[in-house]
Amino acid sequence: MLFLLLPLMAIIPVSAGVSGGVEASSATLGLVPNEPVRGGSVEFRLLLENTNSVTASDVQYRFYKDSISSSTKFLESTVNIAASSSEEVYATWFALEEGERKVWVEFEYSGDTTASFYKSFSVSGLANLEIIDSSISPTTGNRVGDTISVAVNIQNTGTVDAAESVLYLGVESQPSLDQYLSIEALAVGQTTWVNNSLVAPVGGEYEVILLPDVNGSINEISESGKEVKVPLSIDPEPDYLHASDPVVETPSDSIRGDWEISGTILRKHFSGDSNVSVGFSFPDHTGSPIVIQPIIVSMTGTSDEVSTDWSTNLNWSQIQNLGDGQHLLRVQIDPFEVLDQATTNNDAASIIIEIRPTPNVVLDQFANPSSTKVEAGEPVTWRVSISNAGDIPVSGLLRIEWEGMSSDQVIGQIDAGGSFLWSGVLATSSSGAHTANFTATWIADGNSFDANLADSVATGSVEATTTLHLQFAVSTEAIVSSTGGPASPPLNPGTYTYSIELTSSGLGESTLICEDVTQGIVKKLSTTEVNIATRGEKVSVECTFDTKDRSTILLHIRSEEDGTISKTHQKAFAVDLAQGINEEVSESTFGSMMLFGFAAFVMIGVLITAVILTRNREQDVERDIFDYCPACDGELEGDEDKCPHCDFNLKRARKRFHDCTTCGESMPSLLENCPYCGAVHDLRSQFKEREQKKQTVALPDTDAKEVVEDEDAIVTGAENFDETAKEFGFEEGGLESEWDEELEAAEAQMEEVIERQAAELTLLEEAEGADDETAGPVVAIPNIITPEEAMSDHDIDAFLSDKKGRRHMVDAGDDGGDLDASDASIRGEIFKLTGEDGVLPGQEVLVGMGIQDHRLAGNELPEEAMDFSFEDDELEPAVEKRKKAIRRKKKEAEDAEDVTEASEVGECGACGADLPIDADECATCGAKFS
Repeated sequence: MLFLLLPLMAIIPVSAGVSGGVEASSATLGLVPNEPVRGGSVEFRLLLENTNSVTASDVQYRFYKDSISSSTKFLESTVNIAASSSEEVYATWFALEEGERKVWVEFEYSGDTTASFYKSFSVSGLANLEIIDSSISPTTGNRVGDTISVAVNIQNTGTVDAAESVLYLGVESQPSLDQYLSIEALAVGQTTWVNNSLVAPVGGEYEVILLPDVNGSINEISESGKEVKVPLSIDPEPDYLHASDPVVETPSDSIRGDWEISGTILRKHFSGDSNVSVGFSFPDHTGSPIVIQPIIVSMTGTSDEVSTDWSTNLNWSQIQNLGDGQHLLRVQIDPFEVLDQATTNNDAASIIIEIRPTPNVVLDQFANPSSTKVEAGEPVTWRVSISNAGDIPVSGLLRIEWEGMSSDQVIGQIDAGGSFLWSGVLATSSSGAHTANFTATWIADGNSFDANLADSVATGSVEATTTLHLQFAVSTEAIVSSTGGPASPPLNPGTYTYSIELTSSGLGESTLICEDVTQGIVKKLSTTEVNIATRGEKVSVECTFDTKDRSTILLHIRSEEDGTISKTHQKAFAVDLAQGINEEVSESTFGSMMLFGFAAFVMIGVLITAVILTRNREQDVERDIFDYCPACDGELEGDEDKCPHCDFNLKRARKRFHDCTTCGESMPSLLENCPYCGAVHDLRSQFKEREQKKQTVALPDTDAKEVVEDEDAIVTGAENFDETAKEFGFEEGGLESEWDEELEAAEAQMEEVIERQAAELTLLEEAEGADDETAGPVVAIPNIITPEEAMSDHDIDAFLSDKKGRRHMVDAGDDGGDLDASDASIRGEIFKLTGEDGVLPGQEVLVGMGIQDHRLAGNELPEEAMDFSFEDDELEPAVEKRKKAIRRKKKEAEDAEDVTEASEVGECGACGADLPIDADECATCGAKFS
């Protein structure tokens, strides 16, 4: 069987192609729809297959109509196809022509030969209905209502037979005249006539519209451009109509009318005079018909269009049976149909007329008082809300009934839908505790309305009480001694009477109690019965107490009943136990003076003793008084503004006060004992506790290597003057003599500089005195220049001997400031170099009667010095310590012999005088050495 099919397969044409491993054929080319028609379009779908093992990029493909040429190409593009995969591409052929057609496809990839193939398909034909002729009869002289004949000739101009269809016949802007007429089936080229008639509309110019296959049931070659329009002229007839909707005006402040109705009537296609009647009715009224007597509107004019305004009033008697609300009013032209008109469809118009309901004034039934409970006799502010629920304004007054009295409050007008809040202050009766009732009633004016009187009343009530309240008047407090004389804290031991007044509000009775509550022990001192019958009455309370041996007295005044006194009263008095009083015995003036004199003498003795006992030796005391931070307990010098241990603000703490928890008096927060009652307070309870800052203390490094001292460096100061003096050689051979040698050399150099400058000044003066006219060329002699300029060509090494043995006068270990005690050995030489005559730091100075100035470093206050004391307790004794000089090593072996000689004679570190090396006191200045 297979062999029999081979010849048959051989004669079946298969169009295919391959380019660069991309394959396609007519078998992979499809079209949608499968049966395209004339004038339509077809979409081709081509499947391109990539047989390569890599992606085929930019595969070019093209589609052609019937043949391959540039003019028939309708699509050209590229596509990427994955390896061993397929990709579908699309192309559309529009505006097909009937008959057999071919679509050609070309594609190429990677520069290979272009492959091409084609596929054939058929395009079928379509029917096409067209109006080839039409007529209207008659074309002129038509009037509204006439019958007009219409004839239409239709032909099938397509290539396929047309089935039955529908013809549309209508008049522009007259949808009521639309007609749909049947068209029989038509073969190719066949024609048919469709005849019918229509009724002429009102006068005017129109167009008759004709359209075959209006429903689109036949698939035609072309669906556009088939509509045919034929002009139609209708002669006009007289017509009366409303130019616009009538208007009704309702009075803004009345519910009984009148209502004014107005409008405009338009007459068309008539010349001359005419009378038109206008009628009014309410067609939606459910009861008996309500018809209003028509009015007559006279119209005149010669133009084709004439308009005339009209108006009339409707009163309450005509429409009162309608009831409240909105009602439809019909306005009808020519209600009896006596006029000759082209049409009556535009004779009627409708408007809404509103009959407002009777307005109702509503009061909020609950009157609002400022307080529901007040003291009898106190005022109350009442508020009443009034609303107008109607559509017109209302006016009236409020009738107020309160505490057996009646009064009218004029409100005036309240607009439609508006509201009003009445507010009034009314006093309650002071007759005693009772309930005060309030009533407010709206009373409408004679020309106003109120539809419902039941909701025009507001009521309320308040409770009038007579609660007694007492308040202390601090300004009235007073204290007197047992003799009747005024007293003030601190009190002397004895008996006193404290009094204070209270101001009352309200009425009632109460018992006031005065107690002694010192140190928590309650002792009742007195009771006062109070009976207030008149508001504002004042009450006085007296408390008699004995100080005994107590340093503080705390009084407490309260009421026996809760709430009578809003805040109890406490009063504390400090007692000076050091003072004794005897109110019954009067001491003489001489005794008092003797007592005060003796007390002053004792105080002076105590002061002198305190100064002597508090004196400390300067070398043993670093400070006299220690203070402690209240936040971290760190030690203080006493004059800091900020704690160095925790940064607590001490300056602000000194200004802080708090109330004593025992007596309630204000006291400084840094005091441990209350100055009024002596109660002990924990300072740290008044301040937030803080932690002291961590301090890092460097420990000695036992493993560190010994630091090699710089023999050329000169130390300007030391902590211990004794050790520094030893380093200068007071006990170990004296100071090194090389200092004197080098300083003498430096002094000689400076003297040469000074002499040279003096010579230059002399030459300069002579040059300035010469005559400018006779003098020849003058050599310029510079003015005195700075040492840097004068010695710019000299190196210091050139005029200082023995470079290896010189010492630099610099503060190697200090900040380079003024010389101090450690440099006392060189001050004399510096004076010689600079010509100064003064005192350097560290030098002992004798002032006045030979007292040594112990404030200078290196001096001590001799024992035989004058003893004196200071009244200013801010001065602190200075701690004087002699400083040690750094030991200097001998650098040159050849200087050993000179050092040995220098060790036999030393130099005073205070004044520079020579003295034996083993001396312990300077004979010149009195400085002592250990």
